[in-house]
Amino acid sequence: MFINFAKTAILNHFFKGTAYTQPTHLYVGLSTTDLLADGSGITEVTGSAYARVLNDTWTVSGNEVTNGAAVTFAKATGSWGTPIQWFLADALTAGNYLCRVPIVYPSTLV
Repeated sequence: MFINFAKTAILNHFFKGTAYTQPTHLYVGLSTTDLLADGSGITEVTGSAYARVLNDTWTVSGNEVTNGAAVTFAKATGSWGTPIQWFLADALTAGNYLCRVPIVYPSTLV
């Protein structure tokens, strides 16, 4: 599910001729709360060796996007809580959230 920032950028690109520059890299992150469409509500995992993971190996086929490589986070050195969503962002820290996806079988990560 795309975040409003990404939707607006895409719509402005197609219908208003506003250039949208593709992010140089995409980063996968984890949230223990629902990241809402407006980009709020997120509680990104922090500390205990957590960091977003660079992943630029996406493949588009028809209406689907698939990931070409495993996303491997560093080993947690403490509790990461229970992430319930993963998301894509355009920066290693801060930046813009682009989309969010629920984790089907969330588990507590320690």
